[in-house]
Amino acid sequence: MSSKQYVNRFDGAVCPVCRSSDIISGGVDADGSVGTSGVSCTSCQSTWTDVWVVTQYTNLVIVQSS
Repeated sequence: MSSKQYVNRFDGAVCPVCRSSDIISGGVDADGSVGTSGVSCTSCQSTWTDVWVVTQYTNLVIVQSS
């Protein structure tokens, strides 16, 4: 499957090789607004890197200093 299909059709929730949902993702290594995460499939043993891009933030808490 293409990278575009992986994101748009499957939301990155399946292996791009065998389409199994038995995948394991590591932590995100962030550098500015882009992050990467190593992923592996426990069904076919394929590995790949997911790329994360910041698109928004939520739950902002503003703390006023005195």
